[in-house]
Amino acid sequence: MSRLLFLLAALLISLSPCPARIIRVADTGDGTNGQTWATAFRTVNAALVNAASGDQIWVKEGRYHEAIRRKDGVSLLGGFAGVETDEQFEARNPAQYLTILDATGSMVSTVSAEHVSSVVLEGWTIMGGGGGFRRRSCPG
Repeated sequence: MSRLLFLLAALLISLSPCPARIIRVADTGDGTNGQTWATAFRTVNAALVNAASGDQIWVKEGRYHEAIRRKDGVSLLGGFAGVETDEQFEARNPAQYLTILDATGSMVSTVSAEHVSSVVLEGWTIMGGGGGFRRRSCPG
């Protein structure tokens, strides 16, 4: 009986969803994995590739020259100084730590959120590109 309970507990643990992660982006990061400011991804797109639904992407102040395609369920948050720990979200200050997404010269939307149902984009200045923000609903 105890072995059956152990196997059942192991199965339930393996079926539990992964906890949401904080993934960092900073032009000063080394691009390793985004787990800390020192190992932050250098582009927003690199962080998005590594993100899953429920994750938060924290972006250090600065100008990021890229157009992005949002990922469903991923929060993209600007306005960080680049020193905050996981517990210091409230230290974020978008007015002081400007985070700019700039796709100047690009003919695509700066932020595209096609076929996503949940989009959180906070603490950003968005400019350039073929338009600021484009969202097209799913058919049906």
